Amino acid sequence: MFKKRMLMLCGVMLLAFVLVACGRLSVSFSGSHRNAVSNLTIDGWTYTANTINGRATTNNLELTADNLSQLHVDANFGGGTILLELIQGDFGRGLHLADDFSGYVDTSGFEPGEIRLRLVFTNVQNMDISIRW
Repeated sequence: MFKKRMLMLCGVMLLAFVLVACGRLSVSFSGSHRNAVSNLTIDGWTYTANTINGRATTNNLELTADNLSQLHVDANFGGGTILLELIQGDFGRGLHLADDFSGYVDTSGFEPGEIRLRLVFTNVQNMDISIRW
């Protein structure tokens, strides 16, 4: 049983290493948070936290024209402010999210290719965000 668990753990660690080494899935965070979980996949980013103050930024994501047209955000939180920033080279746009926000993001002016997403949190509590593309 121990051997089987160790093999499974090694497999999970290898998969995580491959994904990070490929530069596809990474998020950097600065600030303070409590009970926060971030999950970045090839088609979305989810983030939950009890309290959070700071910012989280993805690496450059490779988004197609279809991904851009389908960029959708669901945000639920119980206080504070959240700003979603989209950054491509020198061009960027911010969207202030209200509690219970659900909608598509205006991506006009962005080209298919590398785009970085950043969430800026100010005294946010009981947060649950899902960004899909």
